[in-house]
Amino acid sequence: EIDPSYHLISGYRSVAYQTELYNSYVQQEMAADPTLTESQAEKKVQTYSQPPGASEHQTGLAIDMSTVDSLNEADPDTVAKVKKLAPKYGFVLRFPDGKTSSTGVGYEDWHFRYVGKESAEYMTEHNITLEEYLALLKEKTK
Repeated sequence: EIDPSYHLISGYRSVAYQTELYNSYVQQEMAADPTLTESQAEKKVQTYSQPPGASEHQTGLAIDMSTVDSLNEADPDTVAKVKKLAPKYGFVLRFPDGKTSSTGVGYEDWHFRYVGKESAEYMTEHNITLEEYLALLKEKTK
């Protein structure tokens, strides 16, 4: 059974909202470390949030789930249960632990992406990211 406090906290985001969110993260990073330039702060932010036009949330295919109304490390047992259940509904954990070199984004235990049931099941079974899966599909079409 999944903890009932674990729920959807973010889905589709408009360009305006993503802009506001992204800019607030940049400002937070600069406030936390005044030696950062805006460019350096943006680079740091892009390890956990994407600029407007690059966020999966703007496609309507991404959701964030957590036990609270802000993102943080969730209960590992709940994350494991959701990861196991998600492919049945066509979702995968989008930025898995240990896959930053493939995705370019650090581990996010709250961010799930809809890819379709068949793709989700394959990706989960083979422990591959969306980038790795797309590369495999590309190879098959050569």
